[in-house]
Amino acid sequence: MKVSAQNLNAFCVEALTQVGVGEPDARTAADVLVTTDTWGTFTHGTKALRAYIRRLRGGGLKKKGVPKVASEGPAWAMVDGDSSLGMVSSVFAMNIAMAKAATAGIAFVGLRNNCHYGAAGYYAAMALHKNMIGLSVANDIPTVNAPGGPMRMMLCPPAVATSRARLAWY
Repeated sequence: MKVSAQNLNAFCVEALTQVGVGEPDARTAADVLVTTDTWGTFTHGTKALRAYIRRLRGGGLKKKGVPKVASEGPAWAMVDGDSSLGMVSSVFAMNIAMAKAATAGIAFVGLRNNCHYGAAGYYAAMALHKNMIGLSVANDIPTVNAPGGPMRMMLCPPAVATSRARLAWY
């Protein structure tokens, strides 16, 4: 069976709105998940929709969470994801990083109170539309050894953007 990206997107929006996610947030999440599938990264695309819905129904995520800037300066910000879907708070944070980089030349945005956000490449690719380079990383429980490393490691979750060097991180 073949399903078009457009139909898959509509299905994801419908599934998320059925459990109480607002339509704008459902559209954001669906775009991230379906775009990831179209890139062939199926492990971080719509395959995860069922788990997100389970967490929304179980109260592990807020259906109407609203990400907000908790603190900021000219070239940095800390975003509180308000336990919303990771895709929603991550798109919000990357937009903040790019806006700050457009005026300050570089920006760093951290994100807390967030959950799994799908494929990191989606957020990095957002910067391409602004003629920037993006980088997105996330943290997790340290369970993976770096090649040849003596212990398990964990990444820190930065979001940085720069217009001068054309570098945007999230």
